[in-house]
Amino acid sequence: MVIRITVISSLLLTLGVMVFTILIPSGVPEIVEAGEKPLVILNNDLPTLSSQAVKIFDQATGQVLFAKNAEEVLPIASITKLFTAYSVLKTLPLTAEYEVTESDVAAYGRAGRLASGQVYSVRELLFPLLLESSNDAAAVYERETNDEVVRNAQELLEGLGVKDTTLVDASGLSPRNLSTASDIALASSLIYVDEPHLFDITRLKSQGGRYVSWANNDPVIGPDFKGGKHGYTDAAGRTIVAFFEEEVEGTSKNIGYVLLGSADLAEDIKKAREFIKESVRLQ
Repeated sequence: MVIRITVISSLLLTLGVMVFTILIPSGVPEIVEAGEKPLVILNNDLPTLSSQAVKIFDQATGQVLFAKNAEEVLPIASITKLFTAYSVLKTLPLTAEYEVTESDVAAYGRAGRLASGQVYSVRELLFPLLLESSNDAAAVYERETNDEVVRNAQELLEGLGVKDTTLVDASGLSPRNLSTASDIALASSLIYVDEPHLFDITRLKSQGGRYVSWANNDPVIGPDFKGGKHGYTDAAGRTIVAFFEEEVEGTSKNIGYVLLGSADLAEDIKKAREFIKESVRLQ
């Protein structure tokens, strides 16, 4: 069973309004909020960003404010971990305990600083996964579930309506973890409503664990940051999905930013946010 939602979306550089329909599974919260005023772009002084693909949107309505190569299929790096975390919350017993093995810590990188023999609950592993982008934590989930956590993530995303996303591992290390800026925008908006706890984790500056503490290494974290996930691999470049609370004519708007293939995430996000502040107003 699906819920049919009609979303009105102002497309960048078009004159008119396009109405389209999204089908999402029943039980997934709608992203359209009653009474939300659409935003309008005052000028076409678009930012020059290093990112290969970009999508900026109003999370509450789905309205697109800026798009560049948003349908291009690209590697997404550790944005994958946000989808892995969603799969964990939806499909795994959160109080179950997993023991870290040598094969887990053999995963590329030392983020999370897990060690063989340590024991964590399924829920606890979300903190190194999301705060420090731990490939070791992702490896634990994969091994303990025989890759079921990845297959479940793929199915969940397809249920949210994505069409061009492929996940082959839980970490995003593989260049075959692919998506589009549009798919990530849609999925992250729905996950933001459905499982806000995940984004709450990504806003933490740090979190103490049984053996070590984990610090947030997101390059764009700040007072207005409402959560998200970034990543990097040689194949993907720098990637991010991030939400920020932006003030538009005295009204707070939750604006989402998806950047893929960036050479400088912090600078690209800065320019994108400046564009929204200077060029976007209420209709």
